[in-house]
Amino acid sequence: AYAEASHGWFFWNWRDGAGVAWDYRMCFQQQLMAGDALSLPPWDRRGKDPLLTLLEPKSERTVRYGDAVCLRAFTGRCVDVEGTKVSARWYDRGDWQTFVLCPSAASLRDGVVGLGSLVHEGDAVRLLAHTGACLAVSQNGKVTGRHHRLNSAELVVRLKRNQRRPLLHSDEIYLQCRSSGRFLDVEGAKVAARFQHFGDLQTFVVEKCTNEGLDWLKLDEALGAAEAPALRGVKRSAEDAELDAKLERLEGV
Repeated sequence: AYAEASHGWFFWNWRDGAGVAWDYRMCFQQQLMAGDALSLPPWDRRGKDPLLTLLEPKSERTVRYGDAVCLRAFTGRCVDVEGTKVSARWYDRGDWQTFVLCPSAASLRDGVVGLGSLVHEGDAVRLLAHTGACLAVSQNGKVTGRHHRLNSAELVVRLKRNQRRPLLHSDEIYLQCRSSGRFLDVEGAKVAARFQHFGDLQTFVVEKCTNEGLDWLKLDEALGAAEAPALRGVKRSAEDAELDAKLERLEGV
């Protein structure tokens, strides 16, 4: 019960089991609270919190193909992949919570985009996990990190409030499965794709991560040439190409 409603537990124990950042005793022991207290920027609760601006990366805010990102759900927890299981369990970001934005198979095949191209509203993308597989949605709405046919691993980026522009760091988005039309959602720690409508459960914040220290990330092998893509876990087959072609005809692409 405490795992789902930890307010009382945190009040009496000054921790909630979600890591060092939420454990006062461990923070004190590691001297994480030493020094002068930082002052928060003033905010009238209108518009964007200026503290978020201070915490944003100093690098370019635009999101491009090949960037490492994490997806933070409305719960504050980030989507993670352990083996083939996809969840949203922790606030911290690490390899398990990091994905590389890859173009759709059709865009790669036609040379429409490549590494460094901007990601736009309405783009179909693939999210490559540290396991070498992309997030994929099964017919019953289960989200996994298994190697699936490409059309089930392609997610359409929908910017909140239907803004027609490139994707930016800290944008709120919905991710719509291209094959089923369902949107990814988070309830508790479970990640699924159950509904064809969207709201808070389906909202994710895109956060750019640094590519440094990601030993599993081999960008020189990905999206690099005009030949068939060599990205691990997303190799094309004749069957995949046929499925993509049928999907494109159905969508009028």
